[in-house]
Amino acid sequence: MEKFTQKNIFAYNILKAFQCQLDENYSYLHSMLLHLENQFTFDENHLETFSKSVMDSINLSKAFFPVDRVCLTLTYPQGTRIRALSAANSERVSSNLMPANYSCFVSKKSSILKTENSNVRIYSDIDEIIKRYKDGDPVQRSLRLLKEMGLKSGITIPLPISDFVSGFLFINSVYPGTFDELQPEDYSTLCLLKMIASSVLNKSLVKRSGLDSDLAASFNEVSETSNIFSPTELKTVLEKVLTDKYEKKITVEVKSFTKIPLFYSMKPMVYLLVKAFESNGFFFKTDKAEIEIGLKQVQDVVFLETTVKDLTLTDKQLKSLQALKLFSEHNVEQENGCLSLKIEAEVVQNPKFDYSI
Repeated sequence: MEKFTQKNIFAYNILKAFQCQLDENYSYLHSMLLHLENQFTFDENHLETFSKSVMDSINLSKAFFPVDRVCLTLTYPQGTRIRALSAANSERVSSNLMPANYSCFVSKKSSILKTENSNVRIYSDIDEIIKRYKDGDPVQRSLRLLKEMGLKSGITIPLPISDFVSGFLFINSVYPGTFDELQPEDYSTLCLLKMIASSVLNKSLVKRSGLDSDLAASFNEVSETSNIFSPTELKTVLEKVLTDKYEKKITVEVKSFTKIPLFYSMKPMVYLLVKAFESNGFFFKTDKAEIEIGLKQVQDVVFLETTVKDLTLTDKQLKSLQALKLFSEHNVEQENGCLSLKIEAEVVQNPKFDYSI
């Protein structure tokens, strides 16, 4: 997207290091951020306060720039769904329209997915970004909500964590052009923020949950071709991952009972299914599995429900999958000899556009 700029924070920091004189305000900020990283543990509830702690540290230090929003998000490598794990606004922002657990899908062509791990993405005025959506194209949901909240400029910092999970740290200001003229000490701060946010995500998602890194290799050999749920694509990906894992041909039959176009993030659900099969020893007894997918309404919420027949887990095995909810966002349950995974469904308003509007 031409209105975004990309800057390599590490290369800039190295080249300009001799000019980087940290005054007492920056030194204080860096000390507070390092202390903050040390304080965060594996507690999910603690994670929700991370963004406010970062914003307060920046604004109390009188270094860097006053910021009005900080948001720590989760995504998946090669995935297009972004979910807020922690979000905070300053008093200059009247309402938080994207709180923790807010999520959206971005276009596969989005500049955010093209931001290299060593780069940050910067924009001066969100109004200029939104002007790109012309000729009837709907504005991507997050951009529209940022504008409604009165936020103007921003920085996006990519957070590569592992082959399974990654994320972004978003920093915003209500003033246009806030981050246009970054100085060497500002890039030092961005490098430190990247390190700290990555560490907190790693503690919360990888170390705490014990994600299976050996499984990541086969995951990364396949990429999702669409943001819209496809039983054919799910069958292809799941069969490939299972065949690689068990070194024999595995066949998966997927029966879909919904024709409504839904946004869908495949990787976390496939991961849960593979771990469930592994815990049960399912494919030591057979080389075929049957999966049914449909919609289920619970009160006023509609879920996409994935059910695996003839798959039961012990209470301990079930709890280990349920403990992955921060990573997967799925509710894992079992009843009558079947395992079910439920995640809130998001209907595609216009299949012409592969992002949330």
